[in-house]
Amino acid sequence: MEFNDSRVSDWEFKELKQRTFGNEAKSNQNSYFSSMGDSYGTSAYMLFYERRKKKDLVIVVPEDKAEELKSKGVNVHFDEEKKEYFKMEGYRTSSVGETANEIYKRVFEDNMKFTFESDIYSTEFFDFILSILNSVAETEVDEMTKINGLKIGSKVGFEILARMFTNPGIDRVSSVLINILKSKPEITKPFMASLLENSASSVIWEVLLECSDKNAQKVLGRVINYALCQLKV
Repeated sequence: MEFNDSRVSDWEFKELKQRTFGNEAKSNQNSYFSSMGDSYGTSAYMLFYERRKKKDLVIVVPEDKAEELKSKGVNVHFDEEKKEYFKMEGYRTSSVGETANEIYKRVFEDNMKFTFESDIYSTEFFDFILSILNSVAETEVDEMTKINGLKIGSKVGFEILARMFTNPGIDRVSSVLINILKSKPEITKPFMASLLENSASSVIWEVLLECSDKNAQKVLGRVINYALCQLKV
């Protein structure tokens, strides 16, 4: 069968060479198109579809697992040329009961990390976090909840938004952090202590001293400045 755009017609396989690669031009024709032969306009390639049954897969078996599998009734073979054990599994069932190898695990972890980062940088996720922080600032909750809210806001502001090329929400994060500090001034000292721990302080100095985004430096510096002023009181 020939599938030619919207036309489907019978096709003779014996015409393969002529219809695909063209034929000689007719000597009594002078026009450009006739010089191309009477097969001008036909495709230079062909696409074939062949229905095939999936073959069984060769699954390599670790040497230390070969005897264990044999004892369970699994038909384990040994390839003399490659010096390795293997078993045959159906294409559709080959992954059943198999544990992920190290390469698969690393790829899966990378994919999960990429998905997480995509969610982190999404507007929906940012709005969700901001709504939680506003709730912490506006309601009477315990001291630890306030401190945890400050930690989340600092991570969103200092470690995520400050490193983004476009970060229009960073000013809202700084405002809500200040509001949380205003709502319970006594949490300022433990908040600053957690912010300047060795594991976290490098991020703070990176943003305040090295960040190329001057707006990010200003709005996050405002949070630090407010906290320091609170400690003076």
